[in-house]
Amino acid sequence: MHLLIPFSRAAQAAPELLGSKALMLARLHQAGVNVPDGYCLPVSAYHAFLAGTGLAAFIDMELQRKDFVQMRWEEVWDVSLRIRNHFV
Repeated sequence: MHLLIPFSRAAQAAPELLGSKALMLARLHQAGVNVPDGYCLPVSAYHAFLAGTGLAAFIDMELQRKDFVQMRWEEVWDVSLRIRNHFV
């Protein structure tokens, strides 16, 4: 698995491999639009990170505590804060 794909090689990739924002930046770069050289992080690398660190299981647990539709905004805020803190 390649962890970083340069814009020059990413422009032809499928959106589900890179994500639409990264893909659009790569295509703009390839078309000559003034976009700094850069790299794309494939979705597979992100998922490998989540699985390898245990974050995927933690996120699943947090999101299954209560039905999202029934949450007040404060509860959504708290869940997102706990998830964000685990990333940090």
